Amino acid sequence: MSQFHAESAQAVMFFDGNRLTREMLYSEFEAILDGFVPVVELASQTARVVYLQIAPGLAVEAAVFFTLVFDAEGMADRRWNIPLEQLAENSAKGPDLGAGPIRLACASQCCIAWHQQQLWDPTMAPGANHFTLIKKSIQRNRLGLPAELPKKTPVLGETQAIGKADIDALRQQLEARLESDFRNRLAQKIKEQRLHISTLNSQNDLALDRVKLDYQRRFEALRQEFSSAIRELETERGKSLKLKGLVDGQADKIKGMREYFELKVTDAKSVGQLELDELKQHYVLEMEARVESETSALREQLQIREVELMYRNTQLSSLNEEIVRLQDDKQNLLQNSGNQMLSRLSQQGLNFVTFQAGVGHITVPADEVAAFTESPDAYVAERCGVSEKHYAAWSAHYHRPTCQALVTGGECCGERVERVDRPADFHLGEADRCQSHRQSPSELMRAVTA
Repeated sequence: MSQFHAESAQAVMFFDGNRLTREMLYSEFEAILDGFVPVVELASQTARVVYLQIAPGLAVEAAVFFTLVFDAEGMADRRWNIPLEQLAENSAKGPDLGAGPIRLACASQCCIAWHQQQLWDPTMAPGANHFTLIKKSIQRNRLGLPAELPKKTPVLGETQAIGKADIDALRQQLEARLESDFRNRLAQKIKEQRLHISTLNSQNDLALDRVKLDYQRRFEALRQEFSSAIRELETERGKSLKLKGLVDGQADKIKGMREYFELKVTDAKSVGQLELDELKQHYVLEMEARVESETSALREQLQIREVELMYRNTQLSSLNEEIVRLQDDKQNLLQNSGNQMLSRLSQQGLNFVTFQAGVGHITVPADEVAAFTESPDAYVAERCGVSEKHYAAWSAHYHRPTCQALVTGGECCGERVERVDRPADFHLGEADRCQSHRQSPSELMRAVTA
């Protein structure tokens, strides 16, 4: 163990927003990680935690802002394996908490890229500063950390004579030291402001990503509703045309029959009233018989169609159940074949990390490796908050950022366009078009529903 760790104490603090809720020594925190102590008040929550390295004299030297997931029983996630000490030793400098700039690891400042998603950014706004809360809590020393008393300045035993030259030299040394201290303080203040700006940008980016994902989900839902409405409209239009044809045919038949019997009635006017009544009655009966016959034929056809539809639905349901069963069997085989090995590797601290264009490094939990290997595009699309079809369109654009508009001859325009680096920022019909072929919102909606 290095001299740094031998002299420094380690502590952990839990935050809820801008409020400090719990502080403990690192040995107590290890008991929580090992599953010996549950934290009931954090059940089914993701806690924001800060790991601290504290030198004698209650001076904070390093801080790591990380998150920790708790299950429904308040037990810490056993897959958690962030190297806190490594991050604390190798991170860049942060604000000054009384003993010089600390080493700081957070979401905006992380030396290990694939652990960035498990870190969070502190708030540095006036009145809600996490560093101020940490400094005050350490000064209170509720954890009983070793506090080094300030050394007394030795007193000279006898007065020494100081000449004017010595006074001038001393004045120059003091001025140089004050100027150096001022520059150091100014440089440290600039670094703190840059860190503050970086954390604010990170928070704004997260908020913007949430808005973009919400917009993308709403757009996909509206697009699907619009497409469904168009399909239903086309179906109803086809049914309407078919029924109109049947009604027109029946009307033509009835018109012909009416003309025929009217002609017979006209010819029979010379006959007596009794024969005329018989003809009218016969006409009515024959019309009813014809209508009943046509109605029965149409009813039989409708019943046949209903039976065929019910049979097809039954077959479709059986096939869907078979597909679900086969997929479950396949998933069980994939999981059972390597589940024990993956679990052992995960418990030994091995991470499954993959780099995907537009997403960066993604940590894949052991129980999700089978889903990732079965369909990487679908897995990454779900992590990005977009559909698999949308992700496929973005991937084609990312690897070949050219205009996809069709020109004369049925060929693509092919003009170079600006590449969209993230799937959530990609919009089909806009990002993959050059300026001259970019579609209007109405054209884009028609193209999407086509």
